[in-house]
Amino acid sequence: MSGRNNADPNRPPRRDTGDSVGDDDRGQAYTLEGIIGAMILLTAVLMALNSAVLLPSTSGEIDRGVQSDVSQQATDVLRIAAEDGSLSETLRCWDNESRAFYGSPDGRSTYNSTHPMDNSLGTMLNQTFTERFSAYTLDAEYRPNGSGSTPRPIVAEATAVQRTVTVTHTVTLYDDQTLVDCRSGSDEAPDAELSELSEERSDDDYYPIPDAAPDSHVYNVVEVRLTIIW
Repeated sequence: MSGRNNADPNRPPRRDTGDSVGDDDRGQAYTLEGIIGAMILLTAVLMALNSAVLLPSTSGEIDRGVQSDVSQQATDVLRIAAEDGSLSETLRCWDNESRAFYGSPDGRSTYNSTHPMDNSLGTMLNQTFTERFSAYTLDAEYRPNGSGSTPRPIVAEATAVQRTVTVTHTVTLYDDQTLVDCRSGSDEAPDAELSELSEERSDDDYYPIPDAAPDSHVYNVVEVRLTIIW
């Protein structure tokens, strides 16, 4: 019969309680909570990675990822030092009277971990590496008057080498630049211009890096080598 109701007469009438809408709201809430939870977890992981101290394992080994991180940090230190001028100043921080770098320990012409460089480069190196690794060395390889090249230690360490990471940065020295006491707080006036110095050890104006291009305004091109040791 037309219009016949086929519903079960014993079944109570269905009430529209809006449960479908509530289910949708609860589903959206669960999704939002999941996203927020994932963001919090990701933030925590990133903060942990950024604050993690990079150290070798107990076996003395260190993975390539950590090596890459250390290499990038060392590269950044030299780049910043080159940009603020402290890398060039470190090469010219030479005391003719003592024939050593300003601030180096008595009887030595180089710095070490107990007598670090007292300038912005030394500060960056100590804060970045000294507390986490065994030591670091800094060498300057420059061009002599003849052919080839000569390395000159700036920061030297007598330590057993297990693992190392080495990075380099090139610095150009010019004839009109001067020797300078680059120690923090020093009020010493700039010293002699590089073009007036001598590579002869017997001369009073001795400076170990020679004028490799006497006929140009370039004094020398120096490759600074930073090695992190652990």
